Amino acid sequence: MINNTVVILAAGKSERFKKNKNKVLYPLLGKPIYQYSLDLFLNIGFNVVIVANPNDLHYFENLPENVIVVGGGNTRTQSVKNGLDFVNSEFVYIHDAARPLINIGLINQLIKKLSNYDAAYISSPIRNAIKTKDTSQTILKTNFHFSETPQAFRTSKLKNAYYLLPENISYDDDISVYKNIFPEESIGIVENLDENLKLTYSQDIKTLENLLCENDYRIGHSFDLHRLEENLPLLIGGIVIPSNKGEVAHSDGDCLLHAMAESLLGSLSLGDLGKYFPDTDETTRGISSTIIIQKSLKLIEEKGYGVINFDTMVYLEKPKLSRYIEKIIENISQITGISTDRISIKATTYEGIEAIGKGEAIACESTVLIRRIY
Repeated sequence: MINNTVVILAAGKSERFKKNKNKVLYPLLGKPIYQYSLDLFLNIGFNVVIVANPNDLHYFENLPENVIVVGGGNTRTQSVKNGLDFVNSEFVYIHDAARPLINIGLINQLIKKLSNYDAAYISSPIRNAIKTKDTSQTILKTNFHFSETPQAFRTSKLKNAYYLLPENISYDDDISVYKNIFPEESIGIVENLDENLKLTYSQDIKTLENLLCENDYRIGHSFDLHRLEENLPLLIGGIVIPSNKGEVAHSDGDCLLHAMAESLLGSLSLGDLGKYFPDTDETTRGISSTIIIQKSLKLIEEKGYGVINFDTMVYLEKPKLSRYIEKIIENISQITGISTDRISIKATTYEGIEAIGKGEAIACESTVLIRRIY
C-alpha cells in the first residue's frame, strides 16, 4: 500500500477571484491551476483525493485510477473531512489546489519531518512590518510566520482530530484542528524561502505566470542540407559568401537560417519548415530566408517565449568561413533582434568525405534554447 495520500482542496467558491469561475480551474500557462499540484503528487507516487466543488465535478473526469474525486462541503473544514473519508494510507497531506508553485523539495522535507513528528507544515517568514489597522500598534514579526500548505499528518491522528471537532467549528488550516485535540504535541516546521503563492485575487495570475516562467525552458534542434551547384549564390546567415557554387532550393537556399528557423519551430513542437513554406507553393519560390526565420521567431513569441541562445554548426568543404563568421553573426543579430553574444556559429569541413567533402553539398545544424517570458 502507498504510504502517502494528498487531499487537494478545490471546493472553494472563489468569491474574491471575481472571474465567474472557480479559480482552481482557471488556465495558467495553458494548464488548470489544480493540475500543477495534481501532476506533482502523482509524479512522486502519492495517491490523490481531490475535493471539488459539487458544481464542478464534471471538470474532474477521466483522471488516473489512483485519483479519487469527491464533493466538498460548505466550509474548508467540512471539505477536509469529506476527503479524509477516502484516505487509507499511513500519512496524509492536505494541500490547497490554489497553490501551484509547490515543489518536490518541500514535499521531501515534509516527508522527513514525519519521521520525528506526527504533524508538520510549511511556513514562510513575514518580511513586512505588521500593524493594527488603526496604526496604534506594531506587532513583533519575529514571533510569527505564515502558515502554508501542504500540511502533513499521521492519518489516524488527523482523522481523530477532525472527527472530534464540533460540527459548528471551522478552522482556516489543519494544524489548528490538530492542535485543538493534541495541544501538547510538538509540530514539525519546514521553513520555505521560495514562493508558494496562493491564488486569491485575479491580479495574482500575472504574478504566478511570471514565477512559473522562470523555469519554463525548451530546446529545439534541426539539421538542414542543400545540394550545391555552379552559378548560384552561396548564402549563409543572410550574407553572400564568395564561391563558385551555391545552394539549390525552393527558397533563396540559406541553409544556416533554415536550420535556425526550424530549430525554433521544434522547440515548441510547431512542425517543420515545410508546414509553413511548402516547396509546392510557387508563391514562395525564391523567398528570402530572412522572412522564414522572422516568421519562426514570431510564432514562438506569440506563444510567450523568447530566445536564450543559438548554437550552430556549418558543414562546408570550401570556401573556409572563418573570415566571415563575425559578419554572419552580426547580420543574424540585426534580422532577429537577438544580441551577438547569444549567437554561436562554428564551421568545419568533412575532410573530403561524402557529398559535403566533395563540394557537392552544404549542411547546417542548429540548437536553440528558449524560455517563457510572459
